[in-house]
Amino acid sequence: MSVEKRGDRWRARYRGPDGRERNKSFRRKLDAQRWLADQQVRMSRGEWIDPAALRVDFGTVATEWLDTTLHLKAKTRDSYERILRKRVRPRWDRVPLSKAAGLLPEWIAELANSGLSASQVRQTV
Repeated sequence: MSVEKRGDRWRARYRGPDGRERNKSFRRKLDAQRWLADQQVRMSRGEWIDPAALRVDFGTVATEWLDTTLHLKAKTRDSYERILRKRVRPRWDRVPLSKAAGLLPEWIAELANSGLSASQVRQTV
């Protein structure tokens, strides 16, 4: 792990649990050091996520997930598929996972105000 000056920017570098080197540049040295410390804490807690995985669109993950639900009863799987098709995918299909978390509270409020029952909102979320 290191922080070094590169022109008028500061570059923080580290090696992830997968052995690959990651880096990010910042205007201030303090920001680079804080980001680097945060990555180290995430790795030590087992909470680190590959940044490339967060660039994947929700729709891609939803499709892969639905393909793993073959063990469910047909009615349950059809229900999940219907909820995804009608309520979830229209809003989230092309949204990168890295952006989704910050937008969830607003979307949940929209669902609650759209006339859905509390149970339907819970199932959708």
